[in-house]
Amino acid sequence: LVLPAIVSLPLGWESGPAAMAAIYLWTWTLLLPVPIGFAVSRFNLFDVGWHVRRGSARVVYFISTALLVSGVIFLSTDLTGVPESGTSFGLLFLTAFGCLAAAEALRRPLFGFLEAALSPRTEELRLLRDRCSGEMAKLRSEHEIGRLALSVLTDGVHVRSGWISLRHGAVWEAAQSVGDMDPPSQEAIVAADEQIAGTPVASASGGSAANTMIGVARFGGQAYYACLIGRDTWGDFYQRDLEAAGVVANPANRSEGTTGQCLVFITPDADRTLNTFLGISSAIGPAQLQEDIIADAHYVYLEGYLFSSDDGFAAAMQAQEMAQQNDTKVSLTLSDPFMVSTFKERFDSLMHNGVDLLFCNEEEAIACTGVADREAAAKTLGSQVNMAYITCGPDGALVYADGQRHMVPGVQVEAVDTTGAGDLFAGGALFGLTHGYTPVDAARLGSYAAAQVVARFGPRLEESLADQVDQILAHFSA
Repeated sequence: LVLPAIVSLPLGWESGPAAMAAIYLWTWTLLLPVPIGFAVSRFNLFDVGWHVRRGSARVVYFISTALLVSGVIFLSTDLTGVPESGTSFGLLFLTAFGCLAAAEALRRPLFGFLEAALSPRTEELRLLRDRCSGEMAKLRSEHEIGRLALSVLTDGVHVRSGWISLRHGAVWEAAQSVGDMDPPSQEAIVAADEQIAGTPVASASGGSAANTMIGVARFGGQAYYACLIGRDTWGDFYQRDLEAAGVVANPANRSEGTTGQCLVFITPDADRTLNTFLGISSAIGPAQLQEDIIADAHYVYLEGYLFSSDDGFAAAMQAQEMAQQNDTKVSLTLSDPFMVSTFKERFDSLMHNGVDLLFCNEEEAIACTGVADREAAAKTLGSQVNMAYITCGPDGALVYADGQRHMVPGVQVEAVDTTGAGDLFAGGALFGLTHGYTPVDAARLGSYAAAQVVARFGPRLEESLADQVDQILAHFSA
């Protein structure tokens, strides 16, 4: 309302109220998008100008816009009866340029006022954003990363590298500034999170297949894990922690280098973001295999994350060959939809050579088959392998065995952290299959284990389930 008056008063003064009113209306019409844009979507007549951050380009933009506005007003004077002698194009230009400068100066406070008045929630989030970025405040909202719950060591497993959905401003700034995800970089991220909320960081030996083997051991089964860790402090911790969980690992599978680490960020919606430094585990290959161990096993469990490296894929193929030569069954987990789509030929090659048991979730099933429907994708996989388990989140799991389809319901719990859910399902199912339980009962054990692990922080169960198998199965029969 004020800016059009500034334009119309000097230009229409000599010609009377009618001309003044006409110029006012013209100017007001031109400037009308500004308050509307502020209140609705931040779009306004000069919106491009706000995003031109280089000084020279911005001045050129303002000059050209001022010429456009003053030209429109100058030409419109013929329609309003304002004598040409009463107008000055130079005055119009200076006035328009002044209006642009005034709008730029008033933009932030005006937008803040309208935003606060029209949308209290938007104002609340804006204040939260400013406080988090400016003071690294100890606040949480649904748009923040949640808590940095644990640091899990990798073990020869290729977990998903890089950032997925990190939103906490201070931690994101730390992640951006530290560059490659080596241990010092991860320590900087941990320090940033602790400065924000003082969140404790728990440590555990882990990795997808390691979690599965620990799951087998928690039910009372025997499991061996082939890995590659460094001769360092974290390597010592990993070896001790894995053995304490009941899983045997060859102590000779250690090498000079740094043990891999993975930071797992847990968001309030129970989802997790993995930030990984593979370390020496990226070099895992056929040398870490022991044929006598594979020959003595019921199943060899191959992890799809290995397929991202040539040595890892070679180890998987050789383990498959060793198993088949010794009448050991081959089980495979697809691990991740991105891995499946990126290394599809490798997955197809290994499955073509023969897979007895397949584990995946519905997204991985769709990525592997190219079929968009969950049921159709699961059915396709069930026809390609002897037995398939397709986990479906809280819905439970689809089981394809002996040409039959079964649906095992999920166990309803309040999810806190989904890290390790699929791994523990595979652990429970493998225990069941190697101890005389039917494929459906094995899936029930896996479903129960998966539900218990998502109801707490961390990738695995700490307590033994060996004496609870009958009660777990009775729960599904009730």
